[in-house]
Amino acid sequence: MLSQKGFTLLELVIGIAISSFVLAATFLMLNNGLLIQKHNFAQERIFNEGRKTVAAVSNELRQSTITNVSADGQILTYTTHASKGAKTKQIIIDSTNHALYIDDLSQAPALRTAYATGLLDAASQFTQSNSIVELSLHLVSNTNATSQTTFFNTMIMTGPLL
Repeated sequence: MLSQKGFTLLELVIGIAISSFVLAATFLMLNNGLLIQKHNFAQERIFNEGRKTVAAVSNELRQSTITNVSADGQILTYTTHASKGAKTKQIIIDSTNHALYIDDLSQAPALRTAYATGLLDAASQFTQSNSIVELSLHLVSNTNATSQTTFFNTMIMTGPLL
């Protein structure tokens, strides 16, 4: 009698098919995990940039007097009340470069600090009513085929509008 050792062709084909399904499922799970991680990193960047931008604007305007808000809500001009002397500054929402800039106009050339670079949407704007300024930030992150928009609103009490 012949003693058979090994697998038949049918057993090998079934084993390879099962292994292929297991490997494909593992790959899909890993790929989805990486996509979720990339999305979460983009979301975290938006929240961090939004918080940093709102904090910077709030800190700038809290001890200032607003002298002008442009009609389109894209430029806010104000004067700081620093102990070393007043400084004229502007906050510019630049929808072309997708960033918010704080310009110190009292220096030549003007010192520019950028915030939310590459994330700012054109819908961002300042609105002003009496001694309250509202900043509406719309930050957008594009990752692959998905786009995510996050809104930040802050109201800042300032000195009277001149």
